[in-house]
Amino acid sequence: MRRYVFLFFVLLTMPLSALGDASPRKDQAWSFDVYLGDKQIGYHRFQATDLESGLLVRSDAEFQVKVLFITAFDYMHSNSEVWRDGCLQSIDATTNSNGKKSGVLGRLEGDTFVVESGSQPKAVDKCVASFAYWNRDLLKRDQLLNAQTGEYLDVEAKALPQQELKIGAKEIPVEQLHLSAKGIDIVVSYSAENGAWVALDTTLENGRTLSYRRSDPAVPAFPAMAMDDSAGAPSARR
Repeated sequence: MRRYVFLFFVLLTMPLSALGDASPRKDQAWSFDVYLGDKQIGYHRFQATDLESGLLVRSDAEFQVKVLFITAFDYMHSNSEVWRDGCLQSIDATTNSNGKKSGVLGRLEGDTFVVESGSQPKAVDKCVASFAYWNRDLLKRDQLLNAQTGEYLDVEAKALPQQELKIGAKEIPVEQLHLSAKGIDIVVSYSAENGAWVALDTTLENGRTLSYRRSDPAVPAFPAMAMDDSAGAPSARR
């Protein structure tokens, strides 16, 4: 059950700010349907707003798993992040998992990103990225911030062969990336046509599959975010 809850949180805390080659636009919105096996259990919605200080990304999600008409798992989450030049400027995430509340705060202070998650604040690299499934370049970094625990985790990303995947009412060609880290084993799918993030799948300990599917596949990808090497971003794996 612990890993089950952990995977929910990891999926929920991903910030969305760049999914394709489009220029930033004000108040773009995207939505994912969330499934446990073949049953829809909730949603995860995102909104990106271009600001002078960077790109503000808000997300809200709600999951509910029922067994014999009884709610066995209830989850609500909200997250707000600001990004600039491929680096996280701030994060403010809150979660209510079956009545257990938690939160993560982070902010850029000078040359370090300071994270608070119920313990003493700790500093990590200057240019930090969280588990940004929407951007394959960010996923190729050696370390990513876990927005649930505040841990700065070693990450491995591996490209998989292109295949067909049903998104909405039709099959589309997708490019996939297998992402692994401490407590994380996920396959992320992107449209082979425009690079937009369209799906995500992970197998839980009980053998069931937790999946994200874009509920609005016709909506364009998230706005592109410039990467500034001078910001001190860690080099990506090739």
